[in-house]
Amino acid sequence: AAKGDRGDLEGALDAYGEARRIREATGTLASADGVVLLTNIGVAKRASGNMHAALQAYAEARRIREQTDTLSTPDGAQLLNSIGAAKAGNGDFDSALEAYTEARRIRQATGTLETPDGALLLMNMGVAKRAKGQINGALEEYSVACRIRACTGTLETANGAQLLNCLGAAKCDFGDLQGALDAYREARKIRERTGTLETTDGALLLRNIDLAEKRLLPGMPLVKRDPDAFTI
Repeated sequence: AAKGDRGDLEGALDAYGEARRIREATGTLASADGVVLLTNIGVAKRASGNMHAALQAYAEARRIREQTDTLSTPDGAQLLNSIGAAKAGNGDFDSALEAYTEARRIRQATGTLETPDGALLLMNMGVAKRAKGQINGALEEYSVACRIRACTGTLETANGAQLLNCLGAAKCDFGDLQGALDAYREARKIRERTGTLETTDGALLLRNIDLAEKRLLPGMPLVKRDPDAFTI
């Protein structure tokens, strides 16, 4: 997994492929470690943009979890979240929501919804609902996710900033431009404090702030709205 952390997806996939061949040869793929390997393969495939291959790996991991009766666990919920994210990446938001909903049910049953991983799941559900035009539903998911992150002390993170950006986008869709700006600006403060503003997600956030301010304050000069909006 370290290779993947360094961004060397090709090297990571080669290593995972070799590990898979060894497990298949020794008959140990259908095991707890085999599930972790397949999940890592799915994550790497998804990161490389190959959603079809990612879903194949996730499907294998799910089959093994079902066979070993470990799907209805926090790790199983995390796998379902990954499946949902890959399906969303393919534009299949209906199937994504099915996977997310199953993951949410498992997290509720295992008492792990009120966790950072639970907040990430709810954010993903909000993204899928917003993509389907269910703005009220998205806002509800984001609101609960924000509360969980605040309670777990994880709002002041890159993931927390991403959640606030999603919340702002949904508020903008809803017509609440001031609410959107409040969320965006809080996300910006978090990214500044965590050193994650000068990233792709940070640049998208600055663009969202500028667009929202243009809609809310159409006559205000750009420099007063956001003097650093285009520094990245």
